[in-house]
Amino acid sequence: ILYYFGFSIAESTLVLAGGRNSYDLSSPCVPTVHTVDLNDPDLVWSRLRNLPFACSFPEVVTLGSYVHVLGQYGCESSDSRKVLSLDLCVPEHEQCWSTDIIPSVPYRKCRAHVLNECLVVVGGGDEHGQWVPSVSVYVPECGKFLELPSLNEASYPVCLSHDNTLYTVHRLSTRIDCLSV
Repeated sequence: ILYYFGFSIAESTLVLAGGRNSYDLSSPCVPTVHTVDLNDPDLVWSRLRNLPFACSFPEVVTLGSYVHVLGQYGCESSDSRKVLSLDLCVPEHEQCWSTDIIPSVPYRKCRAHVLNECLVVVGGGDEHGQWVPSVSVYVPECGKFLELPSLNEASYPVCLSHDNTLYTVHRLSTRIDCLSV
């Protein structure tokens, strides 16, 4: 059983990455990545190539044929702003995690969501451990992150989308920020 993993759905494939083998936050992080086809009546899990380092609470998003892992907590990497990318269309024996597909995100421990075929990165922590209200969007055609207007509050929000609008909910407040890309 995994706890504190990140997940995403690419068409009918559920992708789980990172996490811990115990509910105890002092337990070691794991580098594993698993997939399951939600159309498979037996729901047989497959294992992809491990992440280059162990992490928990990663953000996992799918954009095109790639799965991207970012915003990791408790990772063993020297730069937790890097985006790890794996092409799901490449045969499994040739798969390799890359940090060259998407540039590093502006802040570590950020939230991420795909909206209109763009990667939207929300919030995160700066080098002093302070939360930032930053919002950036990675547009594949530009090959870089573009800054958008900041959120009204610096926190670690929950992000979800509906009808091409990204909603962020901060803590258990009564305010919800909306962003159209």
